[in-house]
Amino acid sequence: MSDVMKIYESFVPKVLAETGCIMYCPTADLETEIPTQLKEKNIVTVIEKWEDLEAFHAHLSAQHSCEFREDIKDIVEKVSIKVLKDIL
Repeated sequence: MSDVMKIYESFVPKVLAETGCIMYCPTADLETEIPTQLKEKNIVTVIEKWEDLEAFHAHLSAQHSCEFREDIKDIVEKVSIKVLKDIL
């Protein structure tokens, strides 16, 4: 996972500087003793918050995002995206 984190170190400031980015935070599971916790080794979960869906779409097509995907393509096994909305 350290190779991916090195790439993230240069990528995160670029994302945070994007118009509409409220939060962009790569995370990993914390080892706890909570019995119902699903722990995944070697998984990075990125928590993002954008002003609107248009800003998120712009992020996905930004040059540095395209370069990032190219940089990790041989390191990362799978990528999935969940787009969520506030319910309260």
